[in-house]
Amino acid sequence: MNDSLLSNLGYFNSLSFLAAYYAGDPIVLSSILSYERSWRSLIEEVTALKRLSEFTSQYFGVVDLDNLKRDENLTQHHLQSPHLLLKNLTAPFPHPNIIDIKMGTQTYEPTAPPSKQIREAKKYPPQSEIGFRIVGMRVMHNNNSPPSAGGGDEYTCWGKSFGFNLNTNEEVMRALMTFFHCDGGGGRSSSHYTQHILSCVIRQLTRIKKWFEAENDTLTFYASSILVVHDGCQNLCDHIELGDGASSVRQEPIVKMIDFAHVCRESGGDKGYLKGVTNLLNILEKIHNLEFR
Repeated sequence: MNDSLLSNLGYFNSLSFLAAYYAGDPIVLSSILSYERSWRSLIEEVTALKRLSEFTSQYFGVVDLDNLKRDENLTQHHLQSPHLLLKNLTAPFPHPNIIDIKMGTQTYEPTAPPSKQIREAKKYPPQSEIGFRIVGMRVMHNNNSPPSAGGGDEYTCWGKSFGFNLNTNEEVMRALMTFFHCDGGGGRSSSHYTQHILSCVIRQLTRIKKWFEAENDTLTFYASSILVVHDGCQNLCDHIELGDGASSVRQEPIVKMIDFAHVCRESGGDKGYLKGVTNLLNILEKIHNLEFR
């Protein structure tokens, strides 16, 4: 019998409960089994969520946005404009390339009104097959010298309409090749850098995939995204000069799950998200093999 069960009862109630338990009372025995199953499920879910936190941006608590603007105490008890405070994932990168990929085969909750379900499904019909959609991306222009050497610091941005027009795996693949600079225009050094970036992203996505396969059997993530960030200046050396003789080791790409406004508890986990991350991995591995075989 679980000791925590008895700890929630008073002294005399505990004695009565133990007496009924040892007497084999079927109702009490059934209650204990149900309690233990619930307790085990709770422990398993907490463990899975701790693992999930490895794939999300670091959380610093809830702050008051109005106080932030006034440079006052951010964490007072009565928040007028509460907002989550998360780590800025782009901060480690001097010239961040960023892509937002909305994951899953559908972006609406099962309880959404039929009108919303139809509206969301019409936005991007290929999502049910591809398993994800590129929401937007920002890519630094690929030139032969870093911005610090006078090479310029310009970006090209693609928004939602760009992603809505990618109707096949091949079109999505070309877009991802643009994001990772797989165009052969950066020279041999940038090719090695791109190979390294792709390998790191594939490794991190594989860990996320394994979580959905092996650990998640209770949660679905509707309209959630994966954010990928890497340094867009391919020709920087492995150590970035910071001035005064100091240097910093190049930051590896960051792959994180973001946007959790529509997470639902559903038995069986999230098959749609798993399909999306599996297909995304297949496409990235195909790019890697094409570029560096």
